[in-house]
Amino acid sequence: MNMNIFLATAVALGLTMTTSCNQSQAKSESETKAAETTTQEKAPEAIENLATDLLTGDANAEIEKGEKGEVITITEANFNKVTEKGLVLVDFFATWCGPCKMQKPVLAEIAKKYVGKITIGTLDTDKCPNLSNKYNIRSIPCMILFKDGKEVKRIIGYHEKAQLLMELEPYMN
Repeated sequence: MNMNIFLATAVALGLTMTTSCNQSQAKSESETKAAETTTQEKAPEAIENLATDLLTGDANAEIEKGEKGEVITITEANFNKVTEKGLVLVDFFATWCGPCKMQKPVLAEIAKKYVGKITIGTLDTDKCPNLSNKYNIRSIPCMILFKDGKEVKRIIGYHEKAQLLMELEPYMN
């Protein structure tokens, strides 16, 4: 008799848990569908904003960041605009590269300290293969210093802040 009560209780609990799980799953699915609908409704607006930025040449937004002491993102679309005037250090990197990841905070420190003297940007070699080929990038990180659109120095490999500044300071004076 105790065994029958135990089995009946177990079956009842199992049914309750199954119903509860099914209700949770249904709620989760309805929340997911609502999120997907919201995303689909906002997607055309986001695409339109991106297209407008590209058509109006809003690469200037990235250049302005560099003027505020931030490392900017350089792409094939904004490369010429970014490098055409002044002193610009372009860090050719890849997201999978360990030394490249170590170099980023060093570049950020230099960008903040030398606002107005140098613009620092990063260029993902995997996303910009044409520029990587044009500048014969064979090893990363590879930093190229441009002055008024012309390459003046090439720095290959990870460099600590002091080392990198020794390479850059002659051009910043």
